[in-house]
Amino acid sequence: MEKLIIDRNIWLRGEGGFKSYLLRTSDKKKCCIGILVSSLLNIEDDKILGKSTAISDEWLVSLIPQEMKWLKNYPIMAEFYDTNDDPTISDEEREKKLTVLFAAQNIKVEFIN
Repeated sequence: MEKLIIDRNIWLRGEGGFKSYLLRTSDKKKCCIGILVSSLLNIEDDKILGKSTAISDEWLVSLIPQEMKWLKNYPIMAEFYDTNDDPTISDEEREKKLTVLFAAQNIKVEFIN
C-alpha cells in the first residue's frame, strides 16, 4: 500500500468545484488529487498548474501509470472531487471520506498540519 501525505496548509478543499484545481494558480494550493499526482506520480507542478482534473489534457493522461488507471475512471474520480470540494461538510468528515476512498485504491492517506 502506498502512502500519501496531505498537508492541510497546501490542501485546497471545501470551496466548491468551480474554485478547485489540481494546482490553483492564485495561491498554489492543490486539491487531494493534485497532491497525489505531484507526490506519488512525481508530476511536476508546472504540468498541473491551472488544471481542473487529472484527465484535463491527453498528455497528462499519458503520464498516469497502469497501476493508477483508476485516475482515468470518471465515476471514481467524481467521488474524490465531490468529497474534496464539498463546501457543506466539515474537514473532519471530508478526511474520513477521503481516507476510505483512497484505501479502496490501495493508498493510505495521512493528513498533517
